[in-house]
Amino acid sequence: MTGLDELPLKLAKLSSSSSESNYFWLLAGHHSNASTESHLKLWFNKYSKSGFENTSYGEFNNKHRVKAIALLAGKALNPDAVATGKIASELISSMDSRGIWNSTSDTGWALFALGNYFGESSGLDQSTTIHVALGDAHQQAFKLDKAFTPVELSAEAFLRNPVIRFDAEAGKTIFYKALFKFPRLDYAKSGHTKGWKVWKTIENMDGTDVIKVGDIVKVNVHFEATNERRDHDYQYFVVDDPLPAGFVAINGAIKTEEQVVKPSDESKDELYNGEDDTWNFVPNYQEIRDDRVVGFKNHFYWWGTYKFSYYARAITEGEFVLPATKVQLMYSPDISGFTPVSKIDIQAR
Repeated sequence: MTGLDELPLKLAKLSSSSSESNYFWLLAGHHSNASTESHLKLWFNKYSKSGFENTSYGEFNNKHRVKAIALLAGKALNPDAVATGKIASELISSMDSRGIWNSTSDTGWALFALGNYFGESSGLDQSTTIHVALGDAHQQAFKLDKAFTPVELSAEAFLRNPVIRFDAEAGKTIFYKALFKFPRLDYAKSGHTKGWKVWKTIENMDGTDVIKVGDIVKVNVHFEATNERRDHDYQYFVVDDPLPAGFVAINGAIKTEEQVVKPSDESKDELYNGEDDTWNFVPNYQEIRDDRVVGFKNHFYWWGTYKFSYYARAITEGEFVLPATKVQLMYSPDISGFTPVSKIDIQAR
């Protein structure tokens, strides 16, 4: 029996599957003509009333993918149903304050489903006028003549009185997203912990506390999770460590570069170090740039405090800014940690 031959049987057993699997089978039944449209529509109407259960986010942190797949199924089977419109509205509401969903993959699924749903909507090619007022300011009129129209408003007026008022023509449905963007300078000043705590040490390899021009130092970036259980599997993790202007990172892969004698076990990934109670963090991919060292890890289990190490040489005397070091989940950038900005001194030899 082939996969397509099994579809009617699978569709008859949808109640034993997850919501995401159910909607995938409905889409498969629709595109393969393995079941009648009326039968598929009945199943869609049933499952659209059940909501979305909490499921594993999976490897790519797809928290909202099930809503996107449900919307694709609704568009294919019952595009004019109230339930399909509610799924679209719920998916739009799931977008966060940055205009994205939970991860890069999640955002791709959401945009694909919403584009599929709204792409053929008859109302999107009709112009309309909206009136927007921020705080106590007078209303401004804006003509919307395409599916997406960015409107820039006064941040000063909003800060004086953080209220936004909208007026639109009767019978028109307007989806909007208000974004207020500003730089987080406080992260650099005082550091930041949201899911990860991070700190850094710089050790002179000659054993002294004073760093002079020509000295080689070992940079240790320590980080630990603040909320998760100790065996949590983290996916797609990045350590971004900017260098002070008076240092240059040593790239041991270059044969003409001075070779640093390292401990034999330093390159062993996730090896426990009893001396400082840390675990080795060895990236799957590492970039040594002019101004920073960046390490990328596909996945690792959190067992405690991790330590990412590399070596650098002091090349210029003076007092230099020690920029903020960042650790972050690539597909969930809100889960991050920053060290506060500080200073470091390099003395003449």
